[in-house]
Amino acid sequence: MIPERILVTGATGFVGRALVRGLAQHGFDFRLAVRASGAASSHPAIEVGNIDEATNWATALEGVGTVLHLAGATPGAHSETEFAAVNSHGTRRLVDQAKLSGARRFVFLSSSHAALDKAGSGYAISKRAAEDHVATFSGDGRQAISLRVPLIYGAEAKGKWRRLQQIAAMPVPLPFGRLQARRSLMGRENLVDALVHLAAMPDWRREGTFEIADEQTIDLGGIIRHLREGMGRAALLFNCPPGLVETAARLTLGQAGADRLLTGTLHDPRPFADAFGWSPSEALPDAIRRSGREFIASND
Repeated sequence: MIPERILVTGATGFVGRALVRGLAQHGFDFRLAVRASGAASSHPAIEVGNIDEATNWATALEGVGTVLHLAGATPGAHSETEFAAVNSHGTRRLVDQAKLSGARRFVFLSSSHAALDKAGSGYAISKRAAEDHVATFSGDGRQAISLRVPLIYGAEAKGKWRRLQQIAAMPVPLPFGRLQARRSLMGRENLVDALVHLAAMPDWRREGTFEIADEQTIDLGGIIRHLREGMGRAALLFNCPPGLVETAARLTLGQAGADRLLTGTLHDPRPFADAFGWSPSEALPDAIRRSGREFIASND
């Protein structure tokens, strides 16, 4: 049974574009909420303008049973003020209007930063606040889920993953052969599969905030190795003293990016998998290889 209509926000983003394809392939009735007309291809869309505390979601929410809220301000491209306006205030506004519209279910794409960023960056604070707003959707027959995701990867990804792909594409040896700090990652196609799975379920047995990630973990050397395998190249990794590795990583990835990859960020996806009967459709090594293969193909 295909549930009632779905509203998707953030449909033009890295994850959103793939989600739109996935929903269409599975025959869902869905609508997109877009900031500007003409931004959503051939799929039904409602223009809502900028996302903040004054956004009018009413028309976009008409007849909608499930909200998949992916839109948000991301690190590196937005200010502290924009984090609060879009991620916190904008989500609260959508939650409040979704309650009034009669929507039954709400899925929010959060971030590992909400739990792991102890320094209290504006981005992390805005994501935690958004999770709190989403939790208020529950009750009176309504259900809400926030998904905390680690770094999402794929050939079209920007930011740190794009930089990693660029580094892997360089025909030079790299000193990441013996790194032990492992981290969780989330393949874009696996994340889309999980969102489609949630949308297809007539009812959820659980709700709340969950970590979600690929089942396997990996270190920086493994990431480079699998990317290069997908690119049809040799790993070219060698062992190096930790101090020199840290210096090399910071020079190539920047301070924040190197810190997160070298120290490791681990998620426990088992509670989500057990609660919703879902598991990733593609193994992490295979997904990273595909990312490298598609990245090279798109840049030839």
